[in-house]
Amino acid sequence: TTTEVVVEALRTYEVGLTAQCEQGWTEEKRRRFEALQALSAETARHVIPGAPDDHNWLYDESGLPK
Repeated sequence: TTTEVVVEALRTYEVGLTAQCEQGWTEEKRRRFEALQALSAETARHVIPGAPDDHNWLYDESGLPK
């Protein structure tokens, strides 16, 4: 389908873009990036299904922190 072709193209583009961005990374930068990826994956496991993903409850009607 058209959707499958577009999704596959985006995945291929992402792989190439990631490889291009990572060229020249130091070992320290790669280690930090991988640590952030692991932290993100761990955090994602704790998301409560159906929980709101906005942060409006943190701000008043003027947009200021409560």
